[in-house]
Amino acid sequence: MKNTIFVESMKVYAKKKEYFLKILVLDIVFVAALLIVAWIFNRIQPADVNLFIANLGGRGPALTFAIAFALIYTLIILLVYSFFKFLVLGRIRDVRGKPHFDMKGLPQFYFLNLMIVFTWLVVFSFLSWAISSLIGPTYVDTFSSILSFVAVVAIYAMINISHFIFEHDLHAWHVFKEGLRVLFTRIKLWYSPFVVAAVAYAIYRLALIIISWLVNVIAQPPYFALRAHPGYYIPVTVVGVLLIYLTISFNRLYFQILLSKPKKL
Repeated sequence: MKNTIFVESMKVYAKKKEYFLKILVLDIVFVAALLIVAWIFNRIQPADVNLFIANLGGRGPALTFAIAFALIYTLIILLVYSFFKFLVLGRIRDVRGKPHFDMKGLPQFYFLNLMIVFTWLVVFSFLSWAISSLIGPTYVDTFSSILSFVAVVAIYAMINISHFIFEHDLHAWHVFKEGLRVLFTRIKLWYSPFVVAAVAYAIYRLALIIISWLVNVIAQPPYFALRAHPGYYIPVTVVGVLLIYLTISFNRLYFQILLSKPKKL
């Protein structure tokens, strides 16, 4: 099944370029909105922390303010993300010839994202504490790196699985439970995009190594000078960003096709 889905995704991706350009515009506006929100909150932050603590009457009130500030910032960022991702999901439905979402489903979609983020935050915090408490300092960094990698893959898969299950069930709690079920019991159905992404990243890194080696052999500049040269790091950065975006864009379509028939899950 996974090969069929992969091939179908590639075909749709190749034929529906105009839809993906519209999605690209939404993603660009989303990034701009994030930057605006970050700028606003950066302006709100106190410039002098010690003076701010003194004005609030001590570290206790200041800590309360800091927690509230971080919580509000997170909630607003999630709201912005939910709004634009909801629009993107609608465009992906266009690609598949399906009707748009009703915007009335946005509050449930926002609640779904809140559950996903805060659940994984609690789980990751607990596992980090367990690793630091139960494993010797020699292996803490290694296990923490492995845990971080697994957590990123899991939450990325959970987000995509849950978002496209949301097409068939607009109730956040039902979608959240179904997303967890698919995440842990149907790994063979959704692991393919991660393999493709890993291969693409490996090819990208190998190309960088070969280019660096060739430049060092031919021109013999110091390695740090090569990395600092605009003719090197600008193209490398651009290609890296494009590779990441194309992978994310393809994965969206892959998960939409995979989860278009939930009875098979």
